[in-house]
Amino acid sequence: MWHLGLWLNPIPGARYYVSECNTPRFSIEEDTAYPETKELRSRLKAVNAMPQEIVTKILAKAETPLISRFSFVLAWHPESLDRLEPTAEAIRPHDLYGWSREDFRAIHGSRMQFEQNVPPKDPRYFIIGLDTLGIRVFQLLEDRPTVADSKFPDCLWFIIEKLSRLDDYFIRTNGDFLRLDPIRTSIDTLMLWDTPAPPDQFTIVNDGLSKPMRMRCIVTEQCTGISVFCNGRKIYGIYAHKENRSLAADTYKRLCHYRKDPLIWIYFPLAPNEGIRGVWIRQRYGPRKMITDIALMIRTTLGRCHVFGPCLDPQADDSVEICLSKGQVSHLIHEDADDGDPILCFGQTLLDDMQLDSPEILQHPPSFHNKWDLFHSCASLEDVKQVCLFFDERGSDLNNLDNCCLGMLLTYSSGHREALGQCRVGLSATATIEHPTSLHFAEATSIDGKTGVIVCVASDNVGINLSHKRQWLSTKMTGIITWWFNSEKTIPCIEVEDI
Repeated sequence: MWHLGLWLNPIPGARYYVSECNTPRFSIEEDTAYPETKELRSRLKAVNAMPQEIVTKILAKAETPLISRFSFVLAWHPESLDRLEPTAEAIRPHDLYGWSREDFRAIHGSRMQFEQNVPPKDPRYFIIGLDTLGIRVFQLLEDRPTVADSKFPDCLWFIIEKLSRLDDYFIRTNGDFLRLDPIRTSIDTLMLWDTPAPPDQFTIVNDGLSKPMRMRCIVTEQCTGISVFCNGRKIYGIYAHKENRSLAADTYKRLCHYRKDPLIWIYFPLAPNEGIRGVWIRQRYGPRKMITDIALMIRTTLGRCHVFGPCLDPQADDSVEICLSKGQVSHLIHEDADDGDPILCFGQTLLDDMQLDSPEILQHPPSFHNKWDLFHSCASLEDVKQVCLFFDERGSDLNNLDNCCLGMLLTYSSGHREALGQCRVGLSATATIEHPTSLHFAEATSIDGKTGVIVCVASDNVGINLSHKRQWLSTKMTGIITWWFNSEKTIPCIEVEDI
């Protein structure tokens, strides 16, 4: 879903065609009287860099082909809008003409230097809601908006803009602000905000060549779980589970082998009445202020906390936590990176500057025999009515006897669930055991040389025969099970502690 401010400037003779490589492109007819200038070539380059679906849907609303580009422009000459009705169907995009801001330059100290262009007197403001189906809503505004719009409660209004040459320049809004963290803090900053409360239009620079960054918005309501792809240094995917539906498995299948190998798939189940009420980003600053060691952290309305990243030694931990949310979280927003590429920007509605306390797990992180940089998960074994084992889809161990287990999903009598290790929901082969009575673990070596574990589950209805060739760790369904893992050691150790 795209919701963007729209700037349109038709050029006579422009046409839209599909090239031999089936890539839609814009071009200018040879016999057109419009001069081919450097500015025009730059616009063509910018337009052709935009997502195809956006361009196609805009063209569907235009009677004649046009050259268009996206930008943050809300103030237009009043005479350009007087004849237009504030309804989406009555708007013809090629009838909209705006003043250009290409020559604006930003300087520090919240000042702007205007060159050829002069802002219009008494400008009119409007909002365009645009998604993959075209222009959905067009609303004329009486004044510069300062509060959320109640006329369209079902519409999420976002504007995506890339700010360049704004070192040490930070923009706030007077409404709901969506904070994003870029990979480089001193070069380009990506801001995502709610259009009913945009920043002052004259403090924004648009170089005319930056295409909108594709963003993904995850709705957490009615979410049964969240899957995160990470490797301890970056986050590569965040996916919501709605009942049995999720894009996580399909995305994972598309990855090539060298992309899959270092990834950790962490699944965090949510109860039907459980929501997210706190979101943090933990990160470190490396050389040249590059952000690294990114981890996502959440706290739920039931008091559960989880870190989608490894545990760090508090004695040597120089990371910082950034609070992205306060109160009930309805949407998680992040850059929609290409498959296998890391997510560089994260966002979430932040009502004010007040931050939640960091999760307890960050204040007192667990450790495995003083070894750090391992992923951690734990769960109670009390009152478990079902155990689901997730097996390594790459095959069995070296002895070719049993499949290595990547993770376990425990379901309790209350209906709540807890995940241990890597539960690749929708991808891995599984085995489900009802009413378990005991768990048995043995270390194994997988076919790719990694240390894994074999898991056997006994129940009232199913007996098991444990191989004498292995050393088994057995436990009844009491106490707390702790699971440590990383990409090299799928399950380095399992600890069971009495409650």
